[in-house]
This record gives sequence, C-alpha cells and structure tokens, in this order.
Amino acid sequence: MRLASNATSFTDSGLTAGTQYYYHVFSYNDNCTGEPYYSTSALTASQNTPCATGTSVTASNVTNNKATVSWTGTGNYVVEYGPTGFTPGTAATAGTNGVIASASTSSPITITGLTASTAYQVYVRQICSLGGYSANSSVLAFTTLCPPVTTFPANQDFTTYIPTCWFEAAAGSLSAGPTSVGSSTWAADGYLNVGTTGAAKINIDAATDNDWIVSPYFTIAAGMQLKYNVAALQWNTTTALTTPWEADDFVELVYSTDMVNWTVLKTYNSSNVPSFQGQTDTIDISTLNGQTVHFAFRGVEGTSDGGADIDFMIDNFTVEVAPLTVPACVTNLTPADLSTGVIRNTTITWSAAANALSYDVYFGTNSNPAFVANTTQLAYTPVPLSANTQYFYKVVAKNNVGDATGCQVISFTTGTDLNYCTPAYTGVGSASGNEITNVTVKNLNNTTGASAAPFYTFYNALAVPSLYRGVTENISVSFGVQTSQYVGVWIDFNQNGTFETAEFVGPNTNYGASGVATVSIVVPSGAVLGNTRMRIIGGKNGSAYALTDACSTTLTQGEVEDYIVNIANPPLPTITGFGSPSACANGNITINGTDLSGAVASGVTVNGTAVSSITSN
Repeated sequence: MRLASNATSFTDSGLTAGTQYYYHVFSYNDNCTGEPYYSTSALTASQNTPCATGTSVTASNVTNNKATVSWTGTGNYVVEYGPTGFTPGTAATAGTNGVIASASTSSPITITGLTASTAYQVYVRQICSLGGYSANSSVLAFTTLCPPVTTFPANQDFTTYIPTCWFEAAAGSLSAGPTSVGSSTWAADGYLNVGTTGAAKINIDAATDNDWIVSPYFTIAAGMQLKYNVAALQWNTTTALTTPWEADDFVELVYSTDMVNWTVLKTYNSSNVPSFQGQTDTIDISTLNGQTVHFAFRGVEGTSDGGADIDFMIDNFTVEVAPLTVPACVTNLTPADLSTGVIRNTTITWSAAANALSYDVYFGTNSNPAFVANTTQLAYTPVPLSANTQYFYKVVAKNNVGDATGCQVISFTTGTDLNYCTPAYTGVGSASGNEITNVTVKNLNNTTGASAAPFYTFYNALAVPSLYRGVTENISVSFGVQTSQYVGVWIDFNQNGTFETAEFVGPNTNYGASGVATVSIVVPSGAVLGNTRMRIIGGKNGSAYALTDACSTTLTQGEVEDYIVNIANPPLPTITGFGSPSACANGNITINGTDLSGAVASGVTVNGTAVSSITSN
C-alpha cells in the first residue's frame, strides 16, 4: 500500500489477525519531486493486531464430576469455567466466580472436580503469538450428571419420561461412546403396547439408527444384580413380530465408567428375540463391585433396511442386591381353591412373591399337575377348558437361588360358560328402524324390537337349536325399515371364547328395508361338540360387516344379538319302510325314513350287498 499525505499519523484497516506488518515513512520536498529527502528503516506497528479466538466450542463425555471441552483453533488457549451467569475474565486472569482450568492448553481439555447436577459455562481465549490475548469465545453451556445412586434397590418404572437423571444420546460407538447427547428415537410408550406411558421404547425400523438411553451412575456394591422387563412386538400391536428380526439389527445392554469404552452385558438380535408377551431378564453384576458405572440400552438398525418394524421396550429397570434365599410361595391365587362354575376361558392370576424372578406354572386334570410354562408375568391363560371338569394348578416362584417350596396345589371346576367380548355402539344403535326384528334357526324363532344401549342382548333362555357337523345350516335374519341393512354371523366352533375371523360369515348384500337374510353356514366337521355361542350383528350399515366387527365398540347403527347353539353329530338315519317289497337285481329301490339327508352309497347295503349309488328326493 502507498499513501501520499501531509498528516503525521496513519490508520490501517482490513488487517489479518495474528500477522506482523512493516511500515516505511518517507519525507519529500515541497514540490513532491525527486527522491525522498529522508528515509527511515522499516517500522512495526505500535500495537500487535489481536489473534482469533476459538470457535465451535463443545462439551463431550460429561459425567457427574468432569467434562471434556473441545474447540476449533490452532495455538494455545486459556480455558475458564464457572457457574451459569459468571463473568469471564481477560488475558490470564479469571473473572468474577470464574475458574481458570488451564492457563495454556490446546484442544481438547478435560475439566475435573465439577459438582454433580450443576449447570456450567465455559469460555476459551487464545494466547496470541505476538503477545496479548484474543477475545473470549462464545459461551459453552452444559450440565453435569446426577450424583451416583448408592441406595438400593433402585428401581426405574418409567412412569415419567425421560426420567430424572436419565438421558438420551445418539450415534457414536462402544469405544467412543455416543457423540450427540440430548435426544434420540427412544420414547415413552405403554409396556407391551398397552397404553401410551410407563415404559421406554425404541422403534427399530430405519436404516442406520444408532440411539441410546443412558441411566444415571450407580456405585455397585458386592453381590448385586440388574433386572428389567423387556419385550419385542410388531410395531403398534400387542402381537409377535410378523416380519423376522433382521440379521444386522441389535439392541445392546452396556455399561461404562466414563461414557466411553462401553462393555456389552447382553445383546438382543435375530438369535435372541425377547418375547412379545414380555420377560424379566436378570444380569449378574457382582464383578462390578466397587465401580461407579452408567448402564445404557443402545438400539442399532444396520445398513440393510429390511421390512422388520419392531417395538423394543424396557420397563422396571432395577439395580439390587441379589437374593440370598429362595422366594416365598405366591399369594392371592385365582380361581380360588375349590371354586365351581369357573368360566372355561379363565385366566389364572396371582400376586408377586418377594425376590421372585419368574414363575413356573403347573396345570392339568391330574391332582399332581404337569409343568406347562415359565413366565415373568403374574398371569397364565390355558387353552379353553372342557365344561364341567375339575382342574388342578400350582404356581412356583423362583430366582437364581432356587424355587419356592411347599406351594399349594389349587383345584377348581369349570361350568359351561365362556367369557366373550361385549360389543357396543357409539351412535343411535338399533333405534329408528336399524334393528334386527327376527332370528330363526330351526326350533329357535325369536322376534324382537329395538334394544337399548349398548344395543347388545344375550338371549340365553331360549330354545337351543342343534347345528350338525359337516352340514350346511341356514340362519334367517329379518331387519327393520331402514334401507341399508347388512348382516354378519359368527359361531364359536372351537369354543375358545373368541369370535375368530375364520368363524365369520358376512354376505356383501344389502337386504334393504324390512329385508330378510338367509345366511348359510357350513359347520366344520371338527367343530367342538356341545353348546357354544352364536353372534349376529345386523341393522343399518354403510357396507358389509368386517371380519373383526364381532367385538367392535365403534359401530354407530344396528345391534348385536347372541344365542346359544348346540354343535352335534348328525343323527343316524332311521329306515321306516320301502317303496316296494321287492326289486330286481341292478334295479332301484325306494327307502323311506328320517334323517336320510346326506346318506352316501358307501354307507348303504341291501341284504349285505353295497349299493352302487343313492339319490335323495
């Protein structure tokens, strides 16, 4: 740069920080001609230009008493920290309430001696190579973690999310720990997808997901264990996975003393899928005695993003001293001992036993029932039971030490009833001509009017028609005066207390105002014999009823009626006479009798000779 002036001072701008500049001053004659009258040697500026401060200041590996601070910039820096709102200093001097963590260091630095559960701020400023210091950086804020848990048992039931002193994190690896702290795809949900709160869940469905939920510190004492409930379900359902767990997806239970160098305690993957009904897993952590550690669940979706859509969830995360004795027997068992008239699709329930990890269930018709299941739940549902039958069961609590001893065998006797779902309508139901007006099945003929809310009636005191195995039976249903009338019929052929989609017949026919539907149902040859439930849903609807409408609580118009029907074998045919007393060989003979419908040639002989064909008239 060259500047002609008669001034005695000069101001320069646009200089580069940390760079040394030289200036020459020349004196010319009054005519500004010729060579300089006087020349000085090179001069430096009277003040060094200030150097740049650090940028992108971040904190990582934050624990209850330390944090690693990093920034972008070359050279050495002063690092100063203090509580939120402190005034940073300048140069090598701390400000009000500030602490100099280092008077000269490069990035990164680990600040130690911090207080748990405390908010801090950090500034860095560069030591300029030509002297002086840069300005302070922008502020970095972070909060140290909670103090270690030292009182046990310590249980987290995830009633609130995210729980106090827990936190989410993302990305990273076992060796480096998570690289982003504060959020992830873990979220609140109901355990086993029942409700929307009370458990922690990660949905494993998107490629490259790598998300953590991290516990507070625990100072582990001698003889301790970790236990928790865990489940894997098809997304947004209460059922098992419909698409298999993918080979490169996994969830790890890990621990670390310093948020890095995590160690795996347990892995869930395609070879170890937790039950969709939930299970309690227990981990021996006695080898961690004396250490202060975080635990974390890390869910990873591999690079191959297949069709699996998994709700992986945890609940009741407990760190405790492992029991030294076997648990006591369970209490409050239902059905109670010597109960009678118990519904045939009953569920056995009990109260938890202290220190129990799981329960062995024994069940059967023998007074010394056989083992049937181990469960971590407080309930067991056997397959639907036979009517009027005595059953025996026993529930034995167990833990790592052993099984409860001396537990009682309970007996109960079933009745004939099954427990079925109760449908309900949200609208006008059967009012204004939306009703079923008559149901006729053989000797059952029931004429009714509109019912009251919830527009469901169980007609259990009427004639019980017999429906025969292997026979097509007809059911007549009449409707009210509305113009859009449909019908659906379910019969619980396997007598399990559930109206299944395979037991549904629903013609896609609008029978219209005052219409009559004839529904033909083929009774399966393997249908369970005896009384069972038939459900008829009918009345106004915008379209044919769906397979799952038997238990609907969202329909608006129409009504539901339940009846008892008897599943029976077809009666044996009875011959009452013949059309003629004799017939020629290879001729025809007329047989008169009852219940001949369905007879086949292979079942008919004349004088010991099988007939070649038979025709019903």
